[in-house]
Amino acid sequence: MKVLINQMSTRRHLQVYGCAQSNVTQLLKLTIICANLPKPCARDKYNPYVRIALVGSQNSVTDLVGSQSLIDIARTKVRKRTLNPQWNEVFFIHVKPNLDKLVLTVLDNNMLMRDTVFGTVELDLGTTPRFAHHILKQGVCEQRSMKGVILVAHSYVSRTSEADLMSITANINARVPQRNMFLDRFSKLLKRRSVVGDKGTLSDQEIVETPITLSRHYSKNYKIFVNSLPKPPITPEYFQLLVSRDSIVEESFQAMSQVTNPEVLRAELRVTFFGEDGSDLGGLTKEWFCLVAKKLCNPDYGLFEYSSTDNFQLQINPLSGLCNERHLMYFRFLGRLAGMAAYHSKMLDVFFTRPFYKTLLKKTIKIEDIREADIMCYKSWKWILENDPTDLGLTFSTDEGSLGFIHQIDLLPGGSNIPVTSENKHQYINALLESRFVTRTESQMDEFRQGFHEVVPIEKIVIFNENELELLLCGTNEVDVNDWKENTVYTGGYFKKHKVIVWFWKAVLSFTSEERLKLLQFVTGTSRVPVNGFKGLSQGSTHKSFTIECWGKSDHLPRSHTCANKIDLPPYTSYKQLKAKIKSALELTEGFFFT
Repeated sequence: MKVLINQMSTRRHLQVYGCAQSNVTQLLKLTIICANLPKPCARDKYNPYVRIALVGSQNSVTDLVGSQSLIDIARTKVRKRTLNPQWNEVFFIHVKPNLDKLVLTVLDNNMLMRDTVFGTVELDLGTTPRFAHHILKQGVCEQRSMKGVILVAHSYVSRTSEADLMSITANINARVPQRNMFLDRFSKLLKRRSVVGDKGTLSDQEIVETPITLSRHYSKNYKIFVNSLPKPPITPEYFQLLVSRDSIVEESFQAMSQVTNPEVLRAELRVTFFGEDGSDLGGLTKEWFCLVAKKLCNPDYGLFEYSSTDNFQLQINPLSGLCNERHLMYFRFLGRLAGMAAYHSKMLDVFFTRPFYKTLLKKTIKIEDIREADIMCYKSWKWILENDPTDLGLTFSTDEGSLGFIHQIDLLPGGSNIPVTSENKHQYINALLESRFVTRTESQMDEFRQGFHEVVPIEKIVIFNENELELLLCGTNEVDVNDWKENTVYTGGYFKKHKVIVWFWKAVLSFTSEERLKLLQFVTGTSRVPVNGFKGLSQGSTHKSFTIECWGKSDHLPRSHTCANKIDLPPYTSYKQLKAKIKSALELTEGFFFT
């Protein structure tokens, strides 16, 4: 069934799959580009490859083995020790477009056991040429919250001479560089990785986001930023906010919408929750910022959406107006909230994409900026830039979904009639970036920017790049246990080498990333670490270090004072008891903090 075409002048062979039938079959060019795969089990090494099966139309994906209508099979090379394989392999296949189907199965090559199926994709050959990523179905991928995705391209070519086919394959394989791609997922921030034993090293054991590079002059720029901020108003001395936890977003929105003079928002903020005693010395304010930002930016609220199916970074929802008719007013409110956070040195417990910050700064978005936000979109567009897209049938248009309907949007006037070629592919990608990350959410970003400007003039933040702006507003989720320990104060009889303190840090090391962040929020009111580390913990105009104080009896749970960044830790009698009590406190007090 395989037709081997030998070009005598070289030692290479081109395999054309399927059975050629004059006036019945067409020659399909299939490119298997790359994939992102979930981890099936605890095993560390995976060797994925793709099996390509050409079958008759009467067959389903689940009826391939031993089928009488199986026409031909091909497979890619095995990529060793990766869950993000790069193949970039081209196959030429004779197919009957309206009768045959291609079934792509991604498997793990196992030398000792039966190969594990990650998942399958069925391509409909009767459709127009496509360049797209497909979610894997069946196999282990359907059993994981993170779905596997494979990126492929297929198009039809005219009947070509054997030499031309050889030239096509050689050129494609020569143009595609082999490189390791980075897969960023929010789950890496909270990946469970326990450190056990008495002799655990106090180094950062976590898997975190892509390292954020700060300019050498960041500290200098930050001082310039702080010194250039407008002075707070003489009156009122405080901006008092009284809200209930159940309706915190709506009541905060109403209260801040009534402020006609934005200078009032620069006054020191004091928050009180209905039905709760205690004065706000800073802890309640920190909690208010985190709670409002998290609820307002939750995709269920409709203003924001996740940047991709396997990533929890947030981007503006272009259809936010369908979810809330006052959505622009809420974006103005959120802009004010972000401006107040920057002005008052507070943090928002949210994850925006890099393009969001670049758009806020009115900077041009480049393809590398979307790598963390949408890895598959990045790989798709990067592949176009590095290859000849002529055969893909692309035009200067893009599809957008709304209420279950797909609409075609021209990226240029008459774009649907302008083919994408090697000469204009850079213009095409730039137009896609502009459309997806700027144009379709322009009105929402304008309102956000205006709200921010009312508190902190936009020209004050242009000294920062997008990475530094994120750290200014949101801090970091990277918990450096060494830094945490070195910037902790002990009172009430505790000291650095006290057995309870030794047990405490041993427990922190054994915690997952998520548990460490919960502990940090339990004590300080926020799960974000200031950009300059734990020494940067602050409350209003004062500076208070993370403090552990001896208090109570061994049968008590720990308690926290977010206004003072202090945890009251009873003198427990064993490491096991201490760890259990801390975990119980975190579970029982989620959403409520002592002040």
